[in-house]
Amino acid sequence: MKVLLGAFSEPEDFQQVLLPLLPLHLRYVLQRYTAIHAPLPSPRLHALLGDSGHLNGELIVVGPDASLRKDTIALKPPDRQIPVDDPQDWEAEDPFVDSFQLQTLALLSTDLPFRTLLTFPRSLTRLALIDIPAPSPIFRLPSLCPSIVVLDLSFNSWLEDPDRSRTNLGMVNWDKWKDLNVLGLRSCSVYQDTLDRVNQNRWMDVQIILGQSSPL
Repeated sequence: MKVLLGAFSEPEDFQQVLLPLLPLHLRYVLQRYTAIHAPLPSPRLHALLGDSGHLNGELIVVGPDASLRKDTIALKPPDRQIPVDDPQDWEAEDPFVDSFQLQTLALLSTDLPFRTLLTFPRSLTRLALIDIPAPSPIFRLPSLCPSIVVLDLSFNSWLEDPDRSRTNLGMVNWDKWKDLNVLGLRSCSVYQDTLDRVNQNRWMDVQIILGQSSPL
């Protein structure tokens, strides 16, 4: 991937030459690679994602030079998917099965407008809101996305202050997330009573990752 990005470093070459040559499964790998090693600016990221706005149900946006498209959540999914168990399609050029719905969304160091958060789909199961510049109404998430399994709210400055953190996390109705399994709260100020509420009325405790912080 590093060689490809170096060979097609110009924006025109990346969008007009490289992307048309990449099958879907390599676009998926490229999205993950660039998110870690060389975050793409908005024009290139949106070109990589294509018409569906995500790749295999996964969307990763790393700022500050990239932001979530306003219409990403509302975009129509692809008209056709290739079923993995259809023998007639085993010889297809790109047998990679693209997920019909957005299931994984990771936003890092990029803006999250309130109206955009309200459009989050119920299909989301993995959500990361990391280093989001402005406070976000996370208390709305359980109703918007009830099937969340993994949630990461780490490294948000508005959760570092003990009082603001207690208010934001205290307003969340944790009981609605029946499937929640992992909760990331690194570098967040967290009170013990908040942790108790997260695991209240559960057969199995949520794995809470505090990292650099500790219960107050």
